[in-house]
Amino acid sequence: MEPKPTKDNFEARQILAQISLGIGMPHFQPKTGFSGSPTSSTWHSERAKARSWPKATNASRPSEIKRHKERKEKTRYKNNNMHTVWVRLNAVVFFGLTVLLCLSVLAALSKIGHTRYHQPKIHKLALNQLRSIKNHGGVDRALLSFDLHADMTPAFHWNIKQIFVYVVASYKTDTNPNNKIVLWDRIIEATDPPSAKIIQEENVFVKYGLMDQGAELRGREVQLQLMWDHMPLTGVLYMGEQEKSTTSSFTVPHEYL
Repeated sequence: MEPKPTKDNFEARQILAQISLGIGMPHFQPKTGFSGSPTSSTWHSERAKARSWPKATNASRPSEIKRHKERKEKTRYKNNNMHTVWVRLNAVVFFGLTVLLCLSVLAALSKIGHTRYHQPKIHKLALNQLRSIKNHGGVDRALLSFDLHADMTPAFHWNIKQIFVYVVASYKTDTNPNNKIVLWDRIIEATDPPSAKIIQEENVFVKYGLMDQGAELRGREVQLQLMWDHMPLTGVLYMGEQEKSTTSSFTVPHEYL
């Protein structure tokens, strides 16, 4: 009489059968029916899945990797702001501003030393005639004319837009030891013809009167001096003046005229 089959000896027989068939140790537990015996159709289907699953997985891995790379590239393209028009325009504008700044600095550096070694040629600046000296509202005021011969051409540079030329009268009083008054001025552009850069004027009447802050102008010695301002296209404003040794002076009468 055969022993009654149990669950334990059934599994043992099942393992021995698989070993004899060369299948190897199973990696799953077979499903059993009501009587403890496995369902043959279920067991064969699971066995077929177990054999075909690694092959299907290995075959599908390259395509999965390719799709993953494509999704990654699309995401990177969308997140990359360098591809937008505004960012490219911003880069171009700031690059242009940087180049302009560098060129401006180089232009300003090219003017260093020019104003020191290239001075205007001042041939004459002297009083021509003292027209009047009167007291207006408690202050002295004198009107006069002068002669001016000067060549401003050497003072120009390719980085200079214009030169502001003016005649200054300076004198000393007991109340104010240092008085400077502008009597006449002119603007010479770099685009002006060469003849306009040469000032040769006779008996030039002042634009602004020689006016004192009080009534101390009479009897004072007044010095006439030519000054100018360099106005560059880019760079620092420079102020030049005629040498003290080449200036002229005159004495204001002690009486009103």
